[in-house]
Amino acid sequence: MIKTVAVFGSCASRDLFNSSITPNYKKYFKIEYSSQRQSLISLMNNPLKYDEKLIEITPKNPRNVARTFYIKMDLEKTFLRNLIDNPVDVLVFDNNFEIRMGILILNDGSIITNNHWDLPLTKLYKKLQIKEKLSMENGTENFLKLWKESCDLFLEFLEINCPDTQVVLNSARRGYKVLKKDGTIEINENFERGASIVNKLWDQLDEYI
Repeated sequence: MIKTVAVFGSCASRDLFNSSITPNYKKYFKIEYSSQRQSLISLMNNPLKYDEKLIEITPKNPRNVARTFYIKMDLEKTFLRNLIDNPVDVLVFDNNFEIRMGILILNDGSIITNNHWDLPLTKLYKKLQIKEKLSMENGTENFLKLWKESCDLFLEFLEINCPDTQVVLNSARRGYKVLKKDGTIEINENFERGASIVNKLWDQLDEYI
């Protein structure tokens, strides 16, 4: 039996279902939809109205189309609607982007993901009235409070709307060992310093869940 799958998180989860990495995954799983570069805090807040022309990233190529799509999903919170309309057998998610991106709180109280990879490339970004930026590294206490509230709401949502869905937390972590072409392994000191901080923050989120 082929199981249907949804992914909420990063490439650490989505690429488990990539034929170039896991060649035979389609024998067992079918990806129905996924969301990347989004915080649970944003997901569990109200959708933000916007002009579609303002979020388009140009020039129009496959990479920029994907980036525009990530922003669109974050603003519209469409992942929740997908789960209601098309429940899946398995939901895989990770907390990478909670650590990497954080959130933007706008003057009107709206909350969106601080997608600093893509959002600044849009015309919308200049129009946003940003009241506060929060992340696990900057404003940890306030961010954690909002995240825990949103996490509780998300798990309640799943219990009510997707009672038969198996939820899998992918406890990925930041790495610092680099496999060289000659087969040796090198420890990258810059990566190691960053990982020691990030992974401790990541532990807090996974342990709460």
